[in-house]
Amino acid sequence: MPMDAREAAIQLGQKCLEATPVIVLGSGASMPYGVGGMTELRNHLLATVNPTPDDKATWDSFTDQLKKHNSDLESALQAVTLSDSLLDQVVRRTREMILQDELLLADKVLAREVRLTLTRLFNHLFNSTHHTLSVVTTNYDRLSEYAADVARVNHYTGFSGSYFKFFDNAAKNPRASAKQRTVEVWKVHGSLDWFKDQDGLAVALPCDVAFLHKLTPLIVTPGVTKYAATHQEPFRSIMQNSDAALVAARSFLCIGYGFRDEHIQPKLIERVQRDSIPIVVLARTLSDSARAFLAKCKHTGYLALEQAGTSTRAFFHGNATGIDIPNSSLWEFDTFLDATTTVA
Repeated sequence: MPMDAREAAIQLGQKCLEATPVIVLGSGASMPYGVGGMTELRNHLLATVNPTPDDKATWDSFTDQLKKHNSDLESALQAVTLSDSLLDQVVRRTREMILQDELLLADKVLAREVRLTLTRLFNHLFNSTHHTLSVVTTNYDRLSEYAADVARVNHYTGFSGSYFKFFDNAAKNPRASAKQRTVEVWKVHGSLDWFKDQDGLAVALPCDVAFLHKLTPLIVTPGVTKYAATHQEPFRSIMQNSDAALVAARSFLCIGYGFRDEHIQPKLIERVQRDSIPIVVLARTLSDSARAFLAKCKHTGYLALEQAGTSTRAFFHGNATGIDIPNSSLWEFDTFLDATTTVA
C-alpha cells in the first residue's frame, strides 16, 4: 500500500528530529503567543513616532511608502532613509511594543497558563547524548530563553554574567566544555535586553532597570541600516556563531521563518541544496520566498507544512506543488511534535 501524505510527512519530520536540527525561528514562532508581528509593529510606529518639524517630510514619505507597500514595513524602511533621530525613535518604539507583548507572555508562562512548545522540543532533543542545541533567530523576544529555563537547561546568547551581563567578543559558550546541557541562542538582530552602554560596550540588563532609558537598545530594525549595524559588535560575532551553527547542522527545523533575511538563509539554503540536509518548515502561510526556496529543493529530505483551511498542505519530494492532509493541523508546531515524538 502506498504511503499517504500524512505518513510521509511524519516520517520526514522524524528524520529531521533524529538528526538533532538547528532550530531557525522567525516571527511566526512567537505570534501564536501574542507577540506582535510586522503588521502590529507598523501600526504601533504610526501611532507613537513623533517626528520633529525637520523630520516631518521624511516621516510623511515613510508613511506613504507603508501605504504603497500595504503594510510591508521592511520595504518602506528600505525605500526611505530615516534620520538618526527618527531611527532612534523607530528602534525604541519597536522594543517598546515587543517588550510589552513579551512580558505578558512571561506572566502567563510563570502562571503556567501557557505551555511553550519549544520546551517540549528541547526536552525531546536533549533526551540523547547531545549537550548543546543551536537556535538561530531574527526575533528580539526571549521565547527561546524562557523555553530553556522551563526545561531546566542553560541558555547562552554570547553574554556572560548573572544580573549584569557583558558580551564576550569571542562569544564562546563557557558551558560547552563542561558538557552542561545548553541551548545556544544566536539572535542575529539583537534582543530586548541588549544595550549599548555609555562607553559603547554591549551589555545585557534586566528590563526593570530604571537607567535603561539612557542606553541605546541593541536591536536591528528592518531596512537598509540593518546591513551596516550587523558589521558591528555584538552582531558580527553573533553572525559568525550563527554561520558556524548553520554550516555544522545535520538538519534544520524552521518555525515561522519567512526566508526573507539575508543574514540567515544563504548558508541554510546552501546546505540544503548542496548537501541535501533534511529540512522541515512549519508555517501558517508559507511566504513567497519560502516557496521559491522549496521549488529549488531537489532532494528527498525536505518537508514544508502550511495551513489550508481545516487541513494541512504538505510539500515534499514527489509533491512539490503541495498535497492536502484533510482535517489536520500538522502545520502547527505542537501538533507536529505530537505526531513525530513521544514526549508529552
